[in-house]
Amino acid sequence: SNSVRLVVYEGERRTAATVQNEKSICGIGRDMVTTGRLHPEGCAQALEALARFRLIADGLNVPVREAVATAAARDASNGTEFIARAEKAWGSPIRVLAGEEEARTAAEGVIAGIPGADGLAADLGGGSLDMVGVKNGKTGQAFTLPFGPLRLMDQAKSDPDKAREIVDKGLKALPDLDAAALYAVGGIWRSFARVDMEEQHYPLHVLQHYVIPRGRALRLCRLLAGLSKDSIRKIRVVSKRRAESLPYGAVVLERLIEAGGIKDVVISAYGLREG
Repeated sequence: SNSVRLVVYEGERRTAATVQNEKSICGIGRDMVTTGRLHPEGCAQALEALARFRLIADGLNVPVREAVATAAARDASNGTEFIARAEKAWGSPIRVLAGEEEARTAAEGVIAGIPGADGLAADLGGGSLDMVGVKNGKTGQAFTLPFGPLRLMDQAKSDPDKAREIVDKGLKALPDLDAAALYAVGGIWRSFARVDMEEQHYPLHVLQHYVIPRGRALRLCRLLAGLSKDSIRKIRVVSKRRAESLPYGAVVLERLIEAGGIKDVVISAYGLREG
């Protein structure tokens, strides 16, 4: 919904080494709540990225090619039309994931990287928040909510307080979310972790299994949610393309920590693709 990604792995193993890893932040889900359609400029950028990814895959002689689409392509009125064009650009079929399937697949990725994960795996994409419990190497009940930052910005009319109300209402409708640990998946939350690393003078640039305690996470959530896009752009470790959506990712994380009684936020660099 926000980024188009290509990852080439050395083989189909639980923790296969990465040969190539690229992303293009296109924002096809931008303004979708207002228009009901995928963003035209974002779609054009996504098709261009997919055509380039196809050339890379051809050049590396990749034999197995799996492609999936998530919330924006699933929900937009012109999603089917876009997928048809995307399949031509990519040269292979693209599977549109249902919300619960998206949540479960991301959770399988968390387990691949953290086999002992015990808590709530939550994947925040551009268009949706997908959650599932993980314990003993297995996944539990899955939930999906339309709270990706691109969609939330549109719903809340760029008002963080309104965004909090929307997220709280959605979370209250779900069963008990209590968990000691939240395994956070997605580019927005990885950017959040980079800000915390910078603030803590953390000596390693390794996101996988980076732990942020509850109190520190909540304080940073509230700080980032109150910053303007221009202020966030001045933060060295946040890409300019993430500046607009990071405050809304912080809002979602804050409300989820509060609703679930989360004690630790654990960053997972593994997610949907590894799942």
